[in-house]
Amino acid sequence: MKRQELDMLDDEKTLWICVGPIIRKVRGKDLGKKSQAIMQLNNGQRALFLFQVLYGHANNGIAHFLIRFLIWRIGWTYGRPLNISI
Repeated sequence: MKRQELDMLDDEKTLWICVGPIIRKVRGKDLGKKSQAIMQLNNGQRALFLFQVLYGHANNGIAHFLIRFLIWRIGWTYGRPLNISI
């Protein structure tokens, strides 16, 4: 995509052009594959991707999302997902 075309897009479309491919690549994959894909991004790409993940999943508030994520992550650390509803 040429710079001129990119400049004509609104912010949301620009964001999805930048992060859409990596989101499609990691969606539904296990945590190891997600981590590998994310670590291949440069710092700017990684920041934009993680912002979009947080923004997209935090519709009930950032604190709610982070608590659910941490509970899910701790469960997988111990070899099983925790089925907890908050």
